[in-house]
Amino acid sequence: MPSRVIHVASSEADTYPKMAYTDPEKGIFTTEVETAGPYPFKGLPPYKDKVTWIAVVAKGLPDTVSVSGLKYLFNGRENRTRRMVWSWVIAVALGVMTYQVFDRCLYYSQYPKSVDVEINYVNNLTFPTVAICNYNSFRNSVVETVPNMSAFLQDTYYSRYRPVDFSKYHASLGNINSTEFFIKAAHTINNSFVYGFWGTEELTAANFSFDIFDFGVCFTFNTGTDGTDLLMVETSGKLHGLGMILDTQQWDYFYSSDFHRVSSGFSSDGLRPE
Repeated sequence: MPSRVIHVASSEADTYPKMAYTDPEKGIFTTEVETAGPYPFKGLPPYKDKVTWIAVVAKGLPDTVSVSGLKYLFNGRENRTRRMVWSWVIAVALGVMTYQVFDRCLYYSQYPKSVDVEINYVNNLTFPTVAICNYNSFRNSVVETVPNMSAFLQDTYYSRYRPVDFSKYHASLGNINSTEFFIKAAHTINNSFVYGFWGTEELTAANFSFDIFDFGVCFTFNTGTDGTDLLMVETSGKLHGLGMILDTQQWDYFYSSDFHRVSSGFSSDGLRPE
């Protein structure tokens, strides 16, 4: 690669003019001054040694931009075929990127939506059926009256962790109806109910019924199974719904050294009325 040459006026008329050039081995920013002879610089036009912004971009862009192949595209020492291949690859990638950006911007400008929200204002709503279940499924005062029932319940709840031989309970518990025992051993609404209201109406234990769920025997409110109409809600707020004060009767909870149910209280859930 030839050096870039600059003719410089000389103060000595009988000598060759001095010539400034940039050595490519030292980089485009290094210049030196030497005396030039008639060969091989004879006939070269004057040249101003100024680095243009295009040269700066061409030199610095491939090293600063993390685009694969860009450094091969701007490197004049690389093979021409390699530079052509990389130029096509970068051009195709740039075209695909431009198309994707334009396509997404056009799609976004059309305000697409995937969810439709509709607000329906109504004057009243049907109040759901409410199930209230005590965390304790068996009252200890009832369990202690049945022989071997305490050991049976412990083995039943922990049989998933160890094999249990239930044949030893056939003689003492074989004639007991499990559904009747669940109902008998559960906490009753009469003993648990303290105070309740529905809106401005005061409630009693007679306003509740019982049902058996996976959680155990629970009290239910607003079932509509007794022939009464389901309650309707016309105003929002807790004072216009159901409020209750209940006694957990924790003193009658069934506990043992292996029965690790230590929580106390009630669990409530809203059921969709049929």
